[in-house]
Amino acid sequence: MLRISSRLKICIMLSLLLLLPGCKAKVDITIDNTSFAKEETIFTDSDKENFDVKNELLNSTPRQYLETDLKWPTPTFYDAATNPLEPSKIDGVSYYKKTDLSTENELKEKYLYYFNLSNYQKSTLLNKCYKAKVNITKNVIQVKTSKILNCFEDYPMLDEIDVNVYSKCNIMSSNADKKTNNKLTWNITKDNYDKKNISFALDCSKKVTNVNNSYLIYAYLAYMAVILLVILLFKAVFKHKNKIN
Repeated sequence: MLRISSRLKICIMLSLLLLLPGCKAKVDITIDNTSFAKEETIFTDSDKENFDVKNELLNSTPRQYLETDLKWPTPTFYDAATNPLEPSKIDGVSYYKKTDLSTENELKEKYLYYFNLSNYQKSTLLNKCYKAKVNITKNVIQVKTSKILNCFEDYPMLDEIDVNVYSKCNIMSSNADKKTNNKLTWNITKDNYDKKNISFALDCSKKVTNVNNSYLIYAYLAYMAVILLVILLFKAVFKHKNKIN
């Protein structure tokens, strides 16, 4: 068994994928308790005109490369033992589940894995862009990364990365660009990647129930309709009794 020793070898297939022109990455992390974290990363190349044009950096067309990457196992941990010379799995090593989501207009691939939260800071995809510290104290989860440098410095053809954190835990603090209900979002581009990091803290002793505002409006309208119906009913009964008298 061979061990990958440098950053460029941490994830060979991911490294090449990030060289695709116009490539974007979306990382969705879901944390609902102190035990597990779901990591789902989608890479998208929208440069349709070049899907079947040989890329010198890839030594193949982007479409051919995607097909190869889907067959090549990628370890979930950056320090995992691997054999970079052939697409074979090693007993005892966990791997990302890969899915082809491509359409006529996009080449798209998804990486998915459910991590033990205490080991999540060793995630291959996480470490490909930045280093992260995950601290868990009782029901509180604190995550903080270094500034994102590696992706854009090593792969100048990568356009942007969107990082989304979803959680039903109470959000104690964050430096997210945007917060919507139970979602934190960071948009990382070539213009800001050296000026920001990702930091947030969650309290999982209290779960937040996300209620859609439209449902509240419908419930309020239904309540008012019932009240109006009762009033009209009483008026009709009262008027009917007066006529009898």
